[in-house]
Amino acid sequence: MKRREQTAPRPVQKVTNALAQPATPQARPNSESLDVSEGFRSARSSLGQITADLERLRQHAATLVKGARRPAK
Repeated sequence: MKRREQTAPRPVQKVTNALAQPATPQARPNSESLDVSEGFRSARSSLGQITADLERLRQHAATLVKGARRPAK
C-alpha cells in the first residue's frame, strides 16, 4: 500500500480588501426592491408547493412498500 506524501500546508491568504471597503449600503430604487421581494415571495411559494409534493410522494412510496411486504392472499 502506498503512503501519501505529506505536503506542507498552504499558507493562509488574508482577506484585507474586503475588510478595507466601507460597509455603506447603496441607495436602491423602490421598484427594484419590490421586484426582489415579489421574486422571493414567488420562490418561497414554489418551494412550499415542491415540499408538499415531495411529502405526498414519500407517503405514497411508504404505502407501496408496506403493501409489497404483506403476504398475498
